[in-house]
Amino acid sequence: MKKTWFLYFSLIVCCGIATARWSTEEDAASRYELRRSFIKVKKDGTFTKEEEIKVTLLKESAVGSFGNYYLTYNGQAQKIEILSAKSVAKGKEFPVDLKLIEDKPLASSPRGFDQIRQVLIVFPRLQVGSVLYIHYRRHFKVVPFKDFFSYFYNFSGRFLTHREITVESERPLFYKINNPGQLLKVSYRAHKRKRKYIFKVTLRRPIFKTVVDEGYPFINPNLFPWIEVSTTTKWPRMVKSLGSQYEKIIEAPLPKMHKTILKSVQKIPTGPEDQIEFVISSLIGRIRYFRDWKAINGGYVPRSLSVIAETGFGDCKDLSVSLAAILRKIGFTAHVGFIQRGGWRHSLSDFTLPNGGAFNHAIVLAEKAGKVFWLDPTNKVSYARGLFPDIVDRQVLVLKKPRAILLRTPKINSKGAEYKITRNFKITNTKEIRVTGAIDFKGRGAISFTGASLYKSKESLDYDFIQFTGVDTASLKEWKVEGYDLSSRIVKDFSVKISYSMRQNSHPFNFLTQLGPIFAFPRWGRVNAFDIRVRDRVSDLYLGQPYRAVMISKLKNIEPVGNSEFNCNFQSPWADFKRSVVSLQPFTVEDIYDFKLPWISSRELKSSKFRRLQKNIRNCFKNFLMVYKKSG
Repeated sequence: MKKTWFLYFSLIVCCGIATARWSTEEDAASRYELRRSFIKVKKDGTFTKEEEIKVTLLKESAVGSFGNYYLTYNGQAQKIEILSAKSVAKGKEFPVDLKLIEDKPLASSPRGFDQIRQVLIVFPRLQVGSVLYIHYRRHFKVVPFKDFFSYFYNFSGRFLTHREITVESERPLFYKINNPGQLLKVSYRAHKRKRKYIFKVTLRRPIFKTVVDEGYPFINPNLFPWIEVSTTTKWPRMVKSLGSQYEKIIEAPLPKMHKTILKSVQKIPTGPEDQIEFVISSLIGRIRYFRDWKAINGGYVPRSLSVIAETGFGDCKDLSVSLAAILRKIGFTAHVGFIQRGGWRHSLSDFTLPNGGAFNHAIVLAEKAGKVFWLDPTNKVSYARGLFPDIVDRQVLVLKKPRAILLRTPKINSKGAEYKITRNFKITNTKEIRVTGAIDFKGRGAISFTGASLYKSKESLDYDFIQFTGVDTASLKEWKVEGYDLSSRIVKDFSVKISYSMRQNSHPFNFLTQLGPIFAFPRWGRVNAFDIRVRDRVSDLYLGQPYRAVMISKLKNIEPVGNSEFNCNFQSPWADFKRSVVSLQPFTVEDIYDFKLPWISSRELKSSKFRRLQKNIRNCFKNFLMVYKKSG
């Protein structure tokens, strides 16, 4: 087969370089000379935490951040005492004037909300080299889980030279440690007659471990030392007082608002997915989601259905009990579960022991006709046919009857989400490139734009779709997007039609060679994440949710110089890539990107398999430019 002329054009597309390393002492803005924590736990789970901190300020940024030192607390459940505070500069002490310690509410408290307060301490005479000292005591008078205590600490981020943590409890303690490099010294003493159980951990030598100067970082929490402490090893015991409270709320008579939704959904004869989507979209339209809402009585108990309906707003717990209550009336089994909502690192952050900090969100586990649904009614849209990426593959504590059960949400793969961009390129005589085509969104790929018409103008959405194609909008003379209706809150596959006009002298079309002009095929943006320096890398590579992307480029009035073998096809454990010529008239190239995993470990990044993947990507996609001529 004849060769096609193509160029590895380093002037335009060069290999990106990103250095990576563990932090050194020179990177630190401050150094903790002393951090001592003493926690005294009562049998009912309430406790007092005493903190003693001594910090040397090494950079101007630390002077700014520590100069106005603040502590926040829940005024309904906690109390803070400042025992001592001072700064030391050039050997001279400057005690903090009591007038410079301010304790006041952060904001007025709306109906049913906790009163969050802030203690602000203004340290005098701070400069680089100053030493800051503070000693305070925090009383936790009300705890969310009765007769239960837990504690977690990760030794990352801060420059610690001396760290000491002691937990003294009236209940037996259980602990788990992650101790890479044997940095932690741990002891546990049980005085059963005195009902005193003491856990103590001390840092053996200084630690300052964080990643700097690294692109697309994904930090595995197990790279750092951490400790877990709990008064039980059984997750149901942690929430034993909550199950009955949730059942009482869910089984209560439905208020008028909930009854209206129930009456309408009972008329839907189709499957459970349609019923769920109707209920969730109806709740979203009636109950405004209020983030970080906490009830006065401890944070994990929702308000009653009647209060939720009356106020028209609620947090994740409120929306979850509302959803569960209606679903039960139409034949579902439905229970509320606690989960850690957020990025993919939570898939690696499982707690071995029960811990109150293991969860920050409430969702619903529903079942009907042999189907299982993990539902989050706090999003702006409803997606019953799959999972939202921010709750996949992680622990969830479900308040099932008669006792809670610790489960795990399913993983997701690239088959559940697809983006497809089809473009017809036509180079005109006026030195313009006219592009027409379409964008298809399927499965999870449709989530980000679903319901967007409820929040944005059409002009703004049109711009978002054009940007989604990856084209440089600064090079465009005009664009048009049509054929879509995004007013529904229910996630469904959809397509949009696009057209735009691009100046031909925009990058990289303004280059000529002795063989003729060149054409660069569009490349999917996530491919750039693979263009990293791996030799010194210390963190994992973050890729994001798995999905499949297809890019089809049709060249209507141009063709490659020579007869070409454009095709390439290579697989890896992390992503598969394929380029193929699917038509000669018009000349059409199809690129398929299948991103299978959310991250790649630092160990895998140093493998020959990954280096081979990088080389293939550069050869096939990144550095490839086609020399072309006008077609007949």
